[in-house]
Amino acid sequence: MEIEGSPPLKVKYSRTANNDQSEHTLQSLQPENFTSPLLGSTRASTLVVAGSTDVSWARARRITVPMNESMIPSGRWLYSIDEIHDATGNIANFSTGADDGEHVYPKGAHLEQGFIIHDRPIARLTGCDSRIP
Repeated sequence: MEIEGSPPLKVKYSRTANNDQSEHTLQSLQPENFTSPLLGSTRASTLVVAGSTDVSWARARRITVPMNESMIPSGRWLYSIDEIHDATGNIANFSTGADDGEHVYPKGAHLEQGFIIHDRPIARLTGCDSRIP
């Protein structure tokens, strides 16, 4: 999955495997070695230190999120991104129901990925044993 926004990001997505749908959330998505005044339990009273013009932490970044799935059961699978939350409180909602303060966007093809998982092949040798190789 590849997402873009001001980190850290939170992504809600759904996975459908053979009409069995489940919803998942990934939180605190950010690039490696990322630092921001929005991180941590204690927040600074200001986001930018006086005299500093470095606000590179606030720019949108593209983050690749590896998906580690067992791909069981076989059949038709669909992944769909439903929401993206950024560090400044913006919420992009791509699902049908949006709460107040959210921006609802139509779900484009770039937000879904479908594919077919096939069963593992099985091979057997017949008429062979330890006496008849």
